[in-house]
Amino acid sequence: MPASTTMTELIEYHRAGKVRILASSGEERSKTAPEIPTFHELGFNGIDKNPWLAFFGPKGVSSDFIEPFERAVKTVLAQPDVQERLAKMGNEVTPASGKEVGQWVVDTNATWSKVIRESGFKAQ
Repeated sequence: MPASTTMTELIEYHRAGKVRILASSGEERSKTAPEIPTFHELGFNGIDKNPWLAFFGPKGVSSDFIEPFERAVKTVLAQPDVQERLAKMGNEVTPASGKEVGQWVVDTNATWSKVIRESGFKAQ
């Protein structure tokens, strides 16, 4: 039965031969599973958004907190053992600043809002 989910949730099942991941949604093949083609490679254009994870805090958090927190997160994510553990789970590390994450949120909301509107989906 086809399903849509994240690489993180299925990569171990894929590696064990229990499920077959048909395609990934990135612009390029995943570094952690390069044998899986992208949707674009298979002729499905426009499916090029990868899931992502980020830290969020309440509006108005002081830069006195944010800047050292960003540095600490980047330091941890740069450690080879952390990158290796995340890669085994199907994650690719791409550190970003709070401003970059904020723009991703805006862009992602715009992309998926358009998809939902054009699909005619109505919440019930």
